[in-house]
Amino acid sequence: MAGHALSNHFTAFFRNLNPGSSFISRAASEHATVTHLIESAGGEAGQLAPHCFLQGSYRQETAIYTINDVDIVVLCRLWQPVSGGGGNGGSGRAWDRDRIFTAIATPLLADGRYRGKVRFGPTSMCIKVDLGIKLEILPVVYKSGNDEQ
Repeated sequence: MAGHALSNHFTAFFRNLNPGSSFISRAASEHATVTHLIESAGGEAGQLAPHCFLQGSYRQETAIYTINDVDIVVLCRLWQPVSGGGGNGGSGRAWDRDRIFTAIATPLLADGRYRGKVRFGPTSMCIKVDLGIKLEILPVVYKSGNDEQ
């Protein structure tokens, strides 16, 4: 098969376009550590029985040049809508958005590596952790009427 100069140029271009292996390694390590902290947490976070998984360009391996962020979905075993009654993790207190975000962020805030790097507010759509590589943690709950477990 004949080699073409254009093929060599494309190979070099493609290599420069994708995130470097050290960047990917660091993103994978941070994802694994944060996921472990959230999924193994006790207290209120443990009541949510969180299960983490990836989504976005990092998960789909479509990040170009650098990884802007790592999107981590935290699926909580809590059915919405919630009230002071059932489906609230057995605490007798309703799970609202702020309580869910705080419960998920608590194990990160308790860890010295992440303290001071965790950000979310009353209108945030996710919990952000800035480690040079940005992690965006997206808490989600089951919709009422969903029988899948």
